[in-house]
Amino acid sequence: MGHMFRMRVDYAAEVIPVFILSQPERSDFWGNGKSPNQKPVPGISILPIGFRFLLFEKSRIRPFAVGKLGGVVFNQKAFSPAASKYNFNIQAAAGLLYAVNKRYDIRLEPFEFFHISNGYMAASNPGMDELAVRVGVTYHFSSTVKD
Repeated sequence: MGHMFRMRVDYAAEVIPVFILSQPERSDFWGNGKSPNQKPVPGISILPIGFRFLLFEKSRIRPFAVGKLGGVVFNQKAFSPAASKYNFNIQAAAGLLYAVNKRYDIRLEPFEFFHISNGYMAASNPGMDELAVRVGVTYHFSSTVKD
């Protein structure tokens, strides 16, 4: 996309085609579990709005930060019987990219924040906040690292 404050700015989007939430079998209005048993609730997440900020774009090790906004649709009401199947999804992460060669990077995200809630589109708005660590491999369709 371009540069801002000496950082490369890229468009970022994500699709999670299989999203499985584990929630209590029975819960109250606010989403508090009323059963020790868990049940899976499948869904799909699409995050079409996002930006990645990349420092030192020509070096092998590049710090980055990324933020994305989108939604999750479950096949039934999630978190509470008074909630919604439609929820917002917000993600923020920071980490390092290590350039293996022109096409591949190894990605380490020691910090990832993940939020899901319906934003009070229903009577009840229980949600989920998660912190995670992610490790991955990135493939570039066009080479970005110069020899």
